[in-house]
Amino acid sequence: MKRKIYTSLDNFKLKHTNVLSYTELNDDLEDWINENSIKLLINRNKAEMLAGEELKKYVQTDSYVEEIAEEKLGLVHNGEIIFKTTK
Repeated sequence: MKRKIYTSLDNFKLKHTNVLSYTELNDDLEDWINENSIKLLINRNKAEMLAGEELKKYVQTDSYVEEIAEEKLGLVHNGEIIFKTTK
C-alpha cells in the first residue's frame, strides 16, 4: 500500500475541510501564501549566496583562467588542431 505524502498545501486543505466563511478561508489562505512566499525568498537568497561563494572560489582556479584564455584569447594547447570555417 502506498502512503500519501502530504505537502503544506495538502495540510492546509485538510485543515479547512470544515465549512468556513469565505473571509476566514481567504484570510488563512493569504497567511499561508505569505508564509510560504517568505520561505521561498529566504531559500532563493541562500542559494544565490552559495552560488556566489562557489563562483568566487572557481574564478581563482587555474581551470577558470585556462577556460577564459581558450574562449577569449584563443589559447591552444600543444597537439591541438584548429579548424576555421570560411563564409
